[in-house]
Amino acid sequence: MTRTAWHPLTLTAVTPVFLGKFAVDARQQTGLPFPVSSLRGALGYWLRALAGAHVGNDLGRLAAVESAVFGSARAGDSGGPSAIWIRGSKPVGVREFRLRSDDNKSEVAYLMGPGLYGASPPARCVEAAKTISLDVRNTGTAVHADLFLSALWALRTFGGVGARARRGFGTISVDDRPVRLPCERFEAAWLIRDSADDLADVLSCVDGCLGELGVRGVEAGDDQPTYPRFDLAGHWHMLQPDVPIPGARNAEDALAWTSRNLRNFRLDGEEHVNTEGWREIVRPYLNGHGSTAEFRAGALGLPVVYTEKATRPGTDARSATVEPVIDGQTSRRASPLWLRVHGKGSSWWLRSLAFNATWLPNAGNSLQVKATKGVTRPVTQVTPPSPETITRELERWFSYIASQDPE
Repeated sequence: MTRTAWHPLTLTAVTPVFLGKFAVDARQQTGLPFPVSSLRGALGYWLRALAGAHVGNDLGRLAAVESAVFGSARAGDSGGPSAIWIRGSKPVGVREFRLRSDDNKSEVAYLMGPGLYGASPPARCVEAAKTISLDVRNTGTAVHADLFLSALWALRTFGGVGARARRGFGTISVDDRPVRLPCERFEAAWLIRDSADDLADVLSCVDGCLGELGVRGVEAGDDQPTYPRFDLAGHWHMLQPDVPIPGARNAEDALAWTSRNLRNFRLDGEEHVNTEGWREIVRPYLNGHGSTAEFRAGALGLPVVYTEKATRPGTDARSATVEPVIDGQTSRRASPLWLRVHGKGSSWWLRSLAFNATWLPNAGNSLQVKATKGVTRPVTQVTPPSPETITRELERWFSYIASQDPE
């Protein structure tokens, strides 16, 4: 292998990037470089999603592709270092998150979730429009550069970095002079123009790279993916044209509009806690009754927390959480829906992508509801949504958000 030079890679935060412990530590330290581990993790996710279109549910082949580019822990004769090296080249500023407009407060808080909004110490972030300066070095071949750039394309086009990336935070853009790693198949124009229409070309690029790595593809099957991935036939991912965000002046306005529409989509009915899951499952449970209804709201991620405020003197607020149980432990199920707000000139747009992978990883796992405030109830099993219900819910989102287009 020929060790190549370091190449500059300049990213820009389009929406605030929340970086957890790094951001908290930055209160006492100045001049910290961007934590590349968060970027590498996101790149690995998108490389798996792209390679999955060709290797299907063969996790051995999938691991071979990821480890070839980003390395893996050594075990016996397997594993090894990453072919792609990334480092922060300049300090990145981190500040306490703050809103420009109080009008956006409740909407952005809903999108951030309780883990970030109102956190103590306050959530800190790389602010929108801030530059993230990195260097990249390829110690492998042009194939490794092609796959790295393909993963970077998918991250830039569909995803984000840091916490709440599936809800529009952590969106990045790439400098118009993208990293100049020597490559063979990947075209720089794909990275610059930020168009989901390039997906087919990028998938073709990845396919050629896998052949050179000696990773053979598999025949397309009808089995639902066991992990989030693209597929050539389009059965297991959903993607529609970008939707314009009317009146948005900046990233904050765009996030608030997105949040407002996501809330309206998921909530329907009563003033205080108003989803179908509340009416048909959680409220009967808190009142001591059973329910056989499907928990449709879980299609867009778990756990889901419900809180009923005290509505009259002498009553208490009540809360309950619906959450998955995996291998006997309460867990999480990340949303299959990615929301990405991005700017084009003076306008802002929302891009939605959904992966319809297996909802829970293994047979025998379950969904439960448990009271957390105001009343004592035994933990109770809940009927999970069927694959058909999850598909309909994702399709309903795409139909709903397309209807918000003022044109």
